[in-house]
Amino acid sequence: MNKSIKRILVPVDFSENSMRAKEYADTLAEKFGAEVELMHVVESSPYEVYVQKGFMVDVPLYVPMGETVPTSDPAVAFKDMLKEAEKQLIELGNKGPGNYKTRVRSGHAVDQVLEEIKDYDADLLLMCTHGWTGLKHLMLGSVTEKVVRLSPIPVLTTRGDANA
Repeated sequence: MNKSIKRILVPVDFSENSMRAKEYADTLAEKFGAEVELMHVVESSPYEVYVQKGFMVDVPLYVPMGETVPTSDPAVAFKDMLKEAEKQLIELGNKGPGNYKTRVRSGHAVDQVLEEIKDYDADLLLMCTHGWTGLKHLMLGSVTEKVVRLSPIPVLTTRGDANA
């Protein structure tokens, strides 16, 4: 099999671990002359899903004591989150040696990464793992683990710090 690497997809959550994955992508992109797309998924909470479907229109958004809501409209706040994520991705891409495409998606992270593999026509997926074990892994699950199991393309994982 003579499969070349021309497009590398790197989902990032802006953690130190995902920055390691980006560093690997920088190296691989330079070596293979590949393009890199950085993507981030803004998870839709059940609250946002219900509001979008019109089920919880009059239910106020919970705000921790001492904090303020930037807007009273949850849909506007969610759009602001998407814009901020895009801004951060562009800044992150500008810190690398090559040109990066960026993509922000919303929804369930596993589903969105798998969809972006197809939409971007990626040859390689490069992801970090947080290295959690035990109860923390059981409770929080692992996006990377699920994507590795379901990905139609090769996945290179970088191990993060277990304490992160």
